[in-house]
Amino acid sequence: MLLLRSRYIFVSFGLLLFSCKSAVETVVMQPQILETDTVFKAQKNENTELRVFNIPKAESAAGKDTGDLQVFKLNLGDQPLAIQPDANDPGKLITEFAFAGFINSQHTAALVQLQDNSGLVAPFYIVSLDGETAKAYSLYRGSKGPQDSRFTKGQSEIGRSGYLVNNDFFVTRVDGRVYKLARQEPDQRIQGLHFMNSADRQTLVFLVNSALYQVHYPSGKTYTQPLPSSAPTKPSGLFAWIQQNLVWERDKDQVLWLKSGAADNRVRNLNEFKK
Repeated sequence: MLLLRSRYIFVSFGLLLFSCKSAVETVVMQPQILETDTVFKAQKNENTELRVFNIPKAESAAGKDTGDLQVFKLNLGDQPLAIQPDANDPGKLITEFAFAGFINSQHTAALVQLQDNSGLVAPFYIVSLDGETAKAYSLYRGSKGPQDSRFTKGQSEIGRSGYLVNNDFFVTRVDGRVYKLARQEPDQRIQGLHFMNSADRQTLVFLVNSALYQVHYPSGKTYTQPLPSSAPTKPSGLFAWIQQNLVWERDKDQVLWLKSGAADNRVRNLNEFKK
């Protein structure tokens, strides 16, 4: 009887020891603010890699009802990744994301969005390999725009080029570049509807008050094309009006700008106008 009990204790201890060794520690990232335009080009490490998983809603933590939204998780090799969004609240760790997608061909950096409805829109971060660990960078710029609630829309895909994030950042999808968009007003994110793009998708056009505010994100250059009172006010009618009355012109640096074509008799190529 004593022998059996000793074997039972030994087996139980062995299982406990095995389970402790099998437990995988979560890597917690405290985000840094992304101060300048940045290129994320870390190379894959032989010992680890950044992984993105799309998980079924039924497996979401605590049985959360995520509706029709997808749920993503990130790993550093076999270790789960978590973002600690508030340095003053170390107990709040985010391990599930509403969006996650790689932004470079090496698959060493990803754009992610938290599952958080406490603000205008859930925060965005770049998660990138850094040696054998990972770091998170916050895509946040304070704004006091009177119409922030209208124009803070999260991320939208600009073709295969990248993502427009909250009218404040452009994130490329292939070479891991993150650009801070030049604002009309320093303390306000762009207060306008993203309306169209140049053919090379490097000039973003925003419909603001009676004008088209244009941002060439690689250079940071901007141009504003006023709209006459005769131009349609609804976007559906305005697009056709632009095709007939404005033209894309290159400046001395070969940057495309949408400008008045009132005195221009060239035949317009409608394929140049990208929504």
